[in-house]
Amino acid sequence: MKRLLICFIALLLILSVCGCTKTAPAEVNKTETESGITLEKCLKYGDYQWVEIEDLFVEDVLANMPYEYELYDASELFAEVLENRNGLVIVERCIGFVTNKETGDGRVLNALDENYNYISYRSVTEDYCDGTVFVSYMIYNPENNYVDDIIERYDFVLSREWED
Repeated sequence: MKRLLICFIALLLILSVCGCTKTAPAEVNKTETESGITLEKCLKYGDYQWVEIEDLFVEDVLANMPYEYELYDASELFAEVLENRNGLVIVERCIGFVTNKETGDGRVLNALDENYNYISYRSVTEDYCDGTVFVSYMIYNPENNYVDDIIERYDFVLSREWED
């Protein structure tokens, strides 16, 4: 555990020295899945490949929105934020993996509460298998304050290392 903490702190120091403005999503789900997938392992994959994906996503999608936006990690987004967005676009970042290809079921690794970590990949057109890791962005409707009104969703393959 100490070794993991030291590696994480060293990585944060390296990222801050390099001038990177993105920080890793909060490490909340430290339990290892049946497939051996953890949030830490996914974030390590590809030297934070999700940061590059996110930069392109922000540049291509969010820059063209007529609204102001705020980006939240899944572990940082609470109902109070969604219920009080009042014209602000809230974007949620989820890092998850496919648990059942046949049904499209998945699990969010950076969810704060393990009771609320389900995600569906049924609508994803990208070819995937059990164990495919995705970074997904949910864009909430700025026209109302409903907690479940997602108007757009973007899914990007982050890793295929744990695929069956």
